[in-house]
Amino acid sequence: MANSILVVEDELRERTLLQEFLKNEGYDPILTGSAEEGLEKVRSDEADLALVDIHLPSMDGLKFLEEVKKTNGNLPMIVMTAYADVETAIRAMKLGAYDYVRKPFNLVELSILIKRALESVRSAETLSYLYADRKKRMGFGKMIGECEGMQRIFDSIEKVAKNPEIAVLIRGESGTGKELVALAIHEESFATLDPFVEVNCAAIPENLLEAELFGREQGAYTDAKERKKGLFELADGGTFFLDEIGDMSINLQGKVLKAIEEKTFKRVGGTKNIQVNTRVIAASNKKLEEEMQRGSFREDLYFRLNVFSILLPPLRDRGGDINVLTGHFINEYNQKYRRKIQGLSPEAKKFFKEYHWPGNVRELKNLIERAFLIQAPNEEFLTEDLFTGLAKVSAKVSVEPENGSEMSVEIPPSGISLEEMEKAAIRKALRITGWHQTRAAKLLGLSRQTLNYRMKKYGFVRGRSEI
Repeated sequence: MANSILVVEDELRERTLLQEFLKNEGYDPILTGSAEEGLEKVRSDEADLALVDIHLPSMDGLKFLEEVKKTNGNLPMIVMTAYADVETAIRAMKLGAYDYVRKPFNLVELSILIKRALESVRSAETLSYLYADRKKRMGFGKMIGECEGMQRIFDSIEKVAKNPEIAVLIRGESGTGKELVALAIHEESFATLDPFVEVNCAAIPENLLEAELFGREQGAYTDAKERKKGLFELADGGTFFLDEIGDMSINLQGKVLKAIEEKTFKRVGGTKNIQVNTRVIAASNKKLEEEMQRGSFREDLYFRLNVFSILLPPLRDRGGDINVLTGHFINEYNQKYRRKIQGLSPEAKKFFKEYHWPGNVRELKNLIERAFLIQAPNEEFLTEDLFTGLAKVSAKVSVEPENGSEMSVEIPPSGISLEEMEKAAIRKALRITGWHQTRAAKLLGLSRQTLNYRMKKYGFVRGRSEI
């Protein structure tokens, strides 16, 4: 089907010339002598490109360009002018014209311009399609995944993103990327330019978390020397992500529920109600149903948050995504550290496939970055490059917990005590995170307070040789 070219030209002789030229070039010309009629043609979406005279009787070509952009911003336009002044051309280009052509026409030049303009539109449409297709297959933002489970996650993100009134609860093991799902929902929503504010409820001591969430008034407590806005307030109009909400105290859960339902709250030490319009997304690696049975998580808050639930699969259940993610992280760190690692050795690939990945995607990413820092100058990573300095895995045994689920426990042939396993896990987490205790605690599924207690128990002090 031939491309339709709209000609907006008040001179009959010029219209006739262009009509004959366009037909000879294989296009379908649509001729009009006024800007008003031309706009009607644009609104009816009849044209693939517009040739517009810069000087029209009732509306000049620059005004026409402005009006077209309001109706069809993707329509390429070429301005025709007998006054080939630079100022007019620049103004036209700023208003969105693809290019301009001088009268009397150089028909060869005009033919080239039309072909280029139409090709630019086709290229943009192709790129848009490929981007949408890639996003569908590979994910959103920093999320990557081709397996069926991740495709369902991407579908869920698309469904819920455009409905800001719906609360979302993201579930999954530590390291599966719950914060990336929350960010993807925000970025796919209508509030993408509004704030995205997040807080890890497990990383802030209970006595400080309330002020962090809701803010404080001056003099609310001893160290409150000035008024401070809370995260709920800072997220107004955007998205507030409550990570690890299962670690929040039962008393504070009630205040959070009230803020979500009523969209109002008071700062700590304040009397004034502060109103916000914030979308709330929560996440937890805990089984909140079990926490409710134990009385450590409120049922009403659970049902308020669990309007739309997203369950992230663990890395061990994502099949070929391990290879996809490995390649992605190797490319990322090749650029960061200016290396040329081609991939994994066959033995390392086999190990990656069989490994249980208790730390999920976070563990994989940290493992690869660590290998970049210590690996010898080979073209590929060997198994020893990836696990140098870590406990070697010589055997696996399976134990059957009371809930009937199977989990893998790695034990060397010589055996190891439970205390030594705990010490090794803490040591590994601290090394991986560069002694960032909050992240190390998250890797281990502990609160920071619990990690601090265990570190003191085993005498872990940064800088000591045994660490």
